[in-house]
Amino acid sequence: MTVLNLQVAASADDAMEMWAGSPTLTDATIALSGADDFWGFRFLNVTIPQGATINTAVLSVYNFSSGDVTMRGIIYANDVDDAAVFTTTGGNIEGRALTTANVVWSATFAFQNWNNSPGIASVIQEIVDRGGWASGNALVILVKSTTGADAAIRTYDNLATRGAKLDIDYTAGSAPAVPILRRRIENY
Repeated sequence: MTVLNLQVAASADDAMEMWAGSPTLTDATIALSGADDFWGFRFLNVTIPQGATINTAVLSVYNFSSGDVTMRGIIYANDVDDAAVFTTTGGNIEGRALTTANVVWSATFAFQNWNNSPGIASVIQEIVDRGGWASGNALVILVKSTTGADAAIRTYDNLATRGAKLDIDYTAGSAPAVPILRRRIENY
């Protein structure tokens, strides 16, 4: 097993998009304040081989709401081989293709603390099983609000060490067996 610890590493790699709006890329805090709002997190250099087995995966965000808040959302990944950076074009987050695999996230976020999602191994597995996935590609995790949770989290622009984290434990597939050719030695 191999553990990969990733963190948002640039201003345009964490974003928020309110329903039918333009993404926000540079705020110190991003919020889910209504149904169908999105958070987006792009992780670079995801060095998981194509077809590896994802054992566990967890997204972590740093809560900066005005106290403990209830988070209700659904976690997906952007269903592409190599996820593009976020832009301020309307629909750039909510218009992305989503994985079939998803995980409901319903929890109380502790104030000024890291808060972990439920396991999202199935979501990551769907991406690394894509035929065009390659080790080193970028991966985007999307969180869609299902109710107005008023959950606000810190971003890379607030403090780089408070940007969202993604921890993945995986097992690389073994190389396919190479058939051993046997020669029959004949008597001369």
